[in-house]
Amino acid sequence: MCGFIILTGIMNSKKNVKISIILMLFVIYFFPVETCLATDGNILYVGGAGSGNYTNIQDGIDHAEQGDTIYVFKGTYHEHIRLHKKINLVGEDKLYTILDYNGSNDTVYVTADGCAFNGFTICNNINTSYSGINIQSDNNKITNNIIANNSGWGLYLYYSANCTLANNTFIRDSINIVGNLPSWNTHIIKNNTVNGWGIDYYKNIDNQTISGDLGQIILANCTNFTIKNTSISNADQAIVLGFSSNNSIVNTSISNSTYGIRLQYASENTITGNTIENNDYGIYVTHSFNNNISENNIYSNNVFGCWICCSSNGNTIYLNDFTSNEASAYDAINNQWYQNGKGNHWSDYKGLDEDNNGIGDTPYNILPDGRNQDLYPVVYLKNDNKENKTYGFEIILSICAAFIVILWKKKLR
Repeated sequence: MCGFIILTGIMNSKKNVKISIILMLFVIYFFPVETCLATDGNILYVGGAGSGNYTNIQDGIDHAEQGDTIYVFKGTYHEHIRLHKKINLVGEDKLYTILDYNGSNDTVYVTADGCAFNGFTICNNINTSYSGINIQSDNNKITNNIIANNSGWGLYLYYSANCTLANNTFIRDSINIVGNLPSWNTHIIKNNTVNGWGIDYYKNIDNQTISGDLGQIILANCTNFTIKNTSISNADQAIVLGFSSNNSIVNTSISNSTYGIRLQYASENTITGNTIENNDYGIYVTHSFNNNISENNIYSNNVFGCWICCSSNGNTIYLNDFTSNEASAYDAINNQWYQNGKGNHWSDYKGLDEDNNGIGDTPYNILPDGRNQDLYPVVYLKNDNKENKTYGFEIILSICAAFIVILWKKKLR
């Protein structure tokens, strides 16, 4: 049951996330947004006890004409839905009109332009290759839904333009955008939440500062933003920069997401001083150039700490602490993993530092094939345990030396 899965997700979250989601569900239940059935076409019905009602939602869609509205009564529907014509698909009550699909496809797949979809819970698609809602068309309106606990993307905009996403509640899901510039910077995305925290979507503006805890941050064609002092967890993608340049991401905490920080067609940005842990990919970079990634704590990510691919080059990655990631880094292009004679700290580095200068004597090879190397792997960083242990040993040694001197002086008396 979706309700059980949602509540389980709440119980496993941090205390403040738990409280936020409980309040969010309280508002959803007691102050629902009314469903509007205004339409220029006919109204078809799915579920319920009416004569001539369809049993399956897809049957109603297939028999509808352009501009019709399909009204779906409360119930749980285990089916893949394809919106291949311009229609309005309306659920009776988003808490109880549930699309719970576990097959080998997206739960909702939108290929027609101008569709409206509202009033549903879309949950539990366990196939990581598919999404709760996959939109591959333009001018669609996705409003007033609950999108929860889908293993792929919660809502996927793939080469889609001019879509409206409003008043949707994401739980352990969020928004993924892929495509050209109009796929990023033409949407209306407002009043949506992830785990009770707001989604900040900015397009075509400059010179802003974002701070405070949020559910997701998306910059589309933006410059000179500073994202700082924020915490994001349990999203599909936490911080996303598309076609955006000269932005800074500083002192954020990002955890338990599929992508911690994602750059696509994003250049000359600075990512520094962040803690990025327990994600699938800590930092994910595609089609992006000349970014500076430094002094981040990149810990315990489940696939890669940092992944760079797809023509991304000229990026500089240095003085980061890569610790206990399933695999530390991947770079199949041409990027620089050091700066001014200092590289990164790698917990899986096997080399030695025989001259004790803090830099490994042999390079660290970056996957997949070592064509990129950290030529100056840092054996330990400023706050690394090895350095702390050295300082502790020196302190103990100094105390012992002082004690011996005192005893010696007493003996001479």
